[in-house]
Amino acid sequence: MSKIYKNQGVRYWFDTFNHLKSFDLIPYQDVIDLYLKNHKLLGNNLEKEGGDNERPINSDEETLNRKAFWLGHSPTYYDVDPFKQNTLQAKADVISMNMTGVNRTWDHWMYLVLPGELFVDLMTSVHSNPDVRIFKEFIKELDSGNNVNITKERLDLLITKYNIRYPELHKYKDYFEEHEILQWSADLQPTQFITLKENGLIYPICYIQSERLLDRGTHRALLLAMSGSDIPIFIQYPKLGKEPLDKKLTFDLEHHFEDQYLRMEVDVENKELVFLRDKELIGKYKQ
Repeated sequence: MSKIYKNQGVRYWFDTFNHLKSFDLIPYQDVIDLYLKNHKLLGNNLEKEGGDNERPINSDEETLNRKAFWLGHSPTYYDVDPFKQNTLQAKADVISMNMTGVNRTWDHWMYLVLPGELFVDLMTSVHSNPDVRIFKEFIKELDSGNNVNITKERLDLLITKYNIRYPELHKYKDYFEEHEILQWSADLQPTQFITLKENGLIYPICYIQSERLLDRGTHRALLLAMSGSDIPIFIQYPKLGKEPLDKKLTFDLEHHFEDQYLRMEVDVENKELVFLRDKELIGKYKQ
């Protein structure tokens, strides 16, 4: 049976993106400026880490090293770990993102809000962890009770409990090396949930034309949804100058839903998102 997803709203850390509504079309540079505004706001209280690049890049106009880390433009980020123990990177999506085609095939972004309920109900994996169902149970237990703030002591005790209960290991490889770590929490940071729950999202998830939706941003999507928020994203509007579309937009959401893809139909005229799996209607989300 299909579901009508309710609108929960988006919980943001800063008010920079609060004025946007789903299906808004925003000029390219305006969106870049919004991301960089939050980047600067974080810099008011935190030290820069990572690389030194703080802008988008564009292979139409500059030479990029396809084999290098971040195409040779390693981005700056800030550490927002609430306990200042393990690094929790906050990086503006648009920094070091290859904006090929801008002002040739596209010049606006479309802002969309996806239903958080969909991710809570159906998401079973993230980018480098094939099964997050135990981690979802961990987050529910961490967030249970009347605790307004989740303390480090509470977090550490619960992690120890799950480490003992679920000792199975998982291997995954990033750009630099292969890792072998506990499967239940592989490539996931509980502190990211804490920052999203207590402060809100810093950056919406931003996608460029070469990416399938949820190639990136899986951690933010899952953990933001579990904090009780909907999921904001930017996609490149496939027409120049806000030219109207002559058909619905369709996107495949990566195979993080019981190892299957979801098809998302974007009905701009009726401001509605429709989600299907193997042509079966999963749910609708009216904006």
